[in-house]
Amino acid sequence: MLTLVTMLPSVSIAAINLEFRPAQKIARPGEWVDAGLYAVSDNASNQPISAMDVLLQWDPTTLQLIGVINNGPFGWFQSGFPDDSGIDGLNNTFADGDARYTALGQFANPALATPAGLLVTTIRFQAIAETPLNTVTIPLMLGNSTETGVYGTAVPGQDVTGTLGVSDVMICSGAADGDINFDNNSDGLDIQSFIEAMMLESTDFSDVCRADFSGDSKVSVNDIAGMVQALLDG
Repeated sequence: MLTLVTMLPSVSIAAINLEFRPAQKIARPGEWVDAGLYAVSDNASNQPISAMDVLLQWDPTTLQLIGVINNGPFGWFQSGFPDDSGIDGLNNTFADGDARYTALGQFANPALATPAGLLVTTIRFQAIAETPLNTVTIPLMLGNSTETGVYGTAVPGQDVTGTLGVSDVMICSGAADGDINFDNNSDGLDIQSFIEAMMLESTDFSDVCRADFSGDSKVSVNDIAGMVQALLDG
């Protein structure tokens, strides 16, 4: 008996990735830490979004969630942290280091995730204590039934969730002072260490906290003017 086997072509399903921009941030206690949440099409086309639930998790001993700044180009019907006490209660308090963000699109007017990325909203935290690393993550699931999901428009509840990004937050105890060799003085003895860190574009915690004057989370040529001023100030 001859058996015919039909080989079906594989179908590539488009997805929408979630990213934080910037992916790395430096702050001092008391400062805001703003992480832009972006929806990014994984192909060359714009992809519609009807709604999304985005779970957040972080270390609450060094970061405090404040809320959202709805500064993106799309006017969501709802964008924020709704009362979910009847589900898993993630938004009952932000002191436990987790929350659920929800965005709902306008009726018959979906948001569009572009290849360059659509700014959905900006998540605002406040730095409260020094740490070399506090990673804000987007977990797939928290509690018994709450999931991260990005939903399309082809069919009700169409799940188009792609990859999930993270945001690394570095919190320094104080402002950059140029004392990169840790001798409690900002002077000529710090120049060589600064040059070495600058050439490597160092992201080391101690280097960044002492010599990242530009606030771009690394020691680079952008910090030369700040370093010169620190040496002049002594």
